[in-house]
Amino acid sequence: MSNDPVSPSLEQRLDVVHETTAKISTLVHWLTLPEHVRNVLVEAFGLFSDADLAIRIGKDAATISKWRQQLLQLTTVFELIKAHKNNPAAGTLTSNQVLVDAVMNLNEGASSSIIAKAIGHAISEPTIRRWARIRSGMVEKRYFVKPDDATTDSVVPEQLTQPSVTGTSTEDNIPKGIGETPSGKKLAGMIMRHQGKRRFKYSTTERKLIVELAETFGPKLVHESFGVAYDTISRLKRDLGDSHDTKPRVPLKYLPVLDLMNKHPGMGPMQVRDYIRRHLGQSMGVNSIRRIMEQNGWVPPYARRSRIKDSTRHFEAVRKNFLWHVDFKHHYINQCRVAILFFQDDYSRFLVGHSFSDGENIETVTQTLEDAIAIHGKPESIMSDGGSAFYSWRGVSQFTASLEDHGIDHYIAKSANVNGKIESVCCQVEKELLNVQTFSSLTQFQQSLAEWVGFYNFKRPHQGIGEAHVPADRFYPGAAHWYNVASETTKQQSLVAETMMTLLSELQKGRK
Repeated sequence: MSNDPVSPSLEQRLDVVHETTAKISTLVHWLTLPEHVRNVLVEAFGLFSDADLAIRIGKDAATISKWRQQLLQLTTVFELIKAHKNNPAAGTLTSNQVLVDAVMNLNEGASSSIIAKAIGHAISEPTIRRWARIRSGMVEKRYFVKPDDATTDSVVPEQLTQPSVTGTSTEDNIPKGIGETPSGKKLAGMIMRHQGKRRFKYSTTERKLIVELAETFGPKLVHESFGVAYDTISRLKRDLGDSHDTKPRVPLKYLPVLDLMNKHPGMGPMQVRDYIRRHLGQSMGVNSIRRIMEQNGWVPPYARRSRIKDSTRHFEAVRKNFLWHVDFKHHYINQCRVAILFFQDDYSRFLVGHSFSDGENIETVTQTLEDAIAIHGKPESIMSDGGSAFYSWRGVSQFTASLEDHGIDHYIAKSANVNGKIESVCCQVEKELLNVQTFSSLTQFQQSLAEWVGFYNFKRPHQGIGEAHVPADRFYPGAAHWYNVASETTKQQSLVAETMMTLLSELQKGRK
């Protein structure tokens, strides 16, 4: 070291460095030191040995030696970058393996952003991060190297020209080109179909390959090798990269789909399509609706279904009140078991009656039937399963006897698929109401059940009758229009009045 006397100003600055470095860990990197500390140390490196300087600033000699070596590495990186820019035949920065090793040696202990800032962003931060992943083995070496590239050995220290991994041959350290990788070859073959076209659109596979190659080699090589624009690469990385967890933007046309999905989560894509077509007058594809719903968190609801035999033939009544179906749906409301009863018209799928009780009892069935007959008229026949409230294996059940008093035929479905229309109602109420809402009391449940029945009859299109029709279109033609604006009292009075008019007309026909 030099024996020149130390100036008083340097002594004072070293005292300041001593106060500053006393609070700094010994593991800190040279580039993370404050700028005024580095300036003083650069001047002191030429005057003191590592041991003397360590005593003056209160650090160990190993730390001083490490900082001196890191300063030398930074100087080497500056010289390599300058020589590379002055050599037109040097190719890209990535092709200079010596420069890559020098940057990686400097990268040990410092972040990529700090290194990129220190060298004036001559090498971008993403490039340094990619080199670090390649060196650590997280990504395969795929540098683009020209066989006749010129080297910059004249400015490279001898210790940096040695292979970074001992025991390996020189051929093992030669990286592969972007066009020699499987992804590069596949993308090159796929984009040939775009040659000569002024406007084209990349396929999903091509987009993924472009993003993969851009993350491995950088956007510049992808642009130069395959002609992909920089803006396109950035857009594809946003769409397929870190932003893949965010919800996509929904076109204005499909906003009603989200509103309906939030209000009625149990409805499927086909039901949403028919609802929007009927009430909003818009036509949408089922696949587009399903994609929008799935992108915004929709999951097909679960409901227990009875196994249907394929040999069962479809049947439908010829007119309303020709055949009614009846069945119970069991559910628990706050650990309280309830049995929900439905009466449904076969021809229109209209729910003519509903109620609930604590079990399948005949009193609930007969009372609900009497109320339904008083409002909607008497059916010609009723079909039920073999439940205890409907059928008795010995003698005549009370329900059958009450039907005989009204002159109504009683049919027993020996399998669930024969009574499938009412079974479907039990499935729909589970998906659209019971599994969606929580009820604090039985009173709230009764109100919600009545609202759902009104929605099912007058607003929800039924796929079984087609043409986006609701059950009320068949059972009470024209009633669905005033249902949206009428009050609850008006709805009940109108239904009763229309039923009475129908009964009077039937009686007058009988007298004639």
